[in-house]
Amino acid sequence: MIGRIVTSFSLLFLAACAAPTTSRVAPVRFPAVAPQLEATATTTESGVSPSEFGYRDGLAFEGRVAEELPIVTGDRPAQPLGAAPWDAPVAAEPMYKVLGGDSYTIAKIGAFMPAGDLDDGGVDDGLAVDLIFGHKLMPILSIEGSIGYITADGGVGNFEIMAIPLFVNGRLSLPILIFEAYGGLGLGGIYADYEATGVSDSDFVLAGQAFLGVEVGLGNLAIGAEYRYIKSEDTSGFVGGSADDFAIEGGIASIFVSLPF
Repeated sequence: MIGRIVTSFSLLFLAACAAPTTSRVAPVRFPAVAPQLEATATTTESGVSPSEFGYRDGLAFEGRVAEELPIVTGDRPAQPLGAAPWDAPVAAEPMYKVLGGDSYTIAKIGAFMPAGDLDDGGVDDGLAVDLIFGHKLMPILSIEGSIGYITADGGVGNFEIMAIPLFVNGRLSLPILIFEAYGGLGLGGIYADYEATGVSDSDFVLAGQAFLGVEVGLGNLAIGAEYRYIKSEDTSGFVGGSADDFAIEGGIASIFVSLPF
């Protein structure tokens, strides 16, 4: 008799343990992004307006503004509420990046047209090439360093000159769509080697230049045209003579290609 009672009690106990209970609460999965709170929403059971709640990982914290708490979304870093979505479109790059990047190299070739003393001496047009390294301090302002080569001849005594100009330039630019108009000034010096009637000499003189140009951006490549005018102090002439001193002066019309680096 006792054995039957124990057996019955054991079966009832096992049945009670196996039956589901209504006190278990299913786990709640919160969304990765905090819910949008409406200003007109009703207050919560605690008497606090939803606008006074902040959310993090789907948990509410009273007394915190939503924007103060980041959202953690799986494998992505925390993102403050109110910030642009991770996959939001990225703003377009400034035009100066399209036209060559923050730093650039320019190669120029053109014609040197003598003026002043050289023109008075009958010197013919010559050749001018330049290599420029520039850096954009801001979209409209650049600083450049340039080295060039100028050669020309003709006139009295079969005059010939070879010059190497070195300048530091300041350049102001005006980007317009794929175009960029610009102008600037440069200071530096010119090393010149010259010869006439079998006598040669050389000198280094201070010089300056002014320039205007326009370029067209083609992706990270730009091509353009430029006119500049250079003028130096007077050279010492031949073998220190003062009667035959002259200034290196003239205009240069050139075309160029610009590449970023």
